[in-house]
Amino acid sequence: MRDVFPALAFARLRIFTPLLLIRLILVSLRWSAPLRESISASVAVIAVLLPTAIMVFSASPHKMSCQYGSLLIMTFATVIQRQRFRYGVPRP
Repeated sequence: MRDVFPALAFARLRIFTPLLLIRLILVSLRWSAPLRESISASVAVIAVLLPTAIMVFSASPHKMSCQYGSLLIMTFATVIQRQRFRYGVPRP
């Protein structure tokens, strides 16, 4: 996807990487569990949304293969991060 590579590189290096570093700092500060869980879940969502949003504007015929990366991110968020169930379920 050469047509959107600069935007994708900018999103990964200038938006996602600082957010990930901030997440690592905030989680190490031992804040409350709901805040830590929300930060962890939001980083996984942003990791999927940034490439997907940029992929929409690509004219490449191979742009749908970008979704396989999203599958890996969601697998990582589910298996490795393991958000606690009660923080993942919306409350009425």
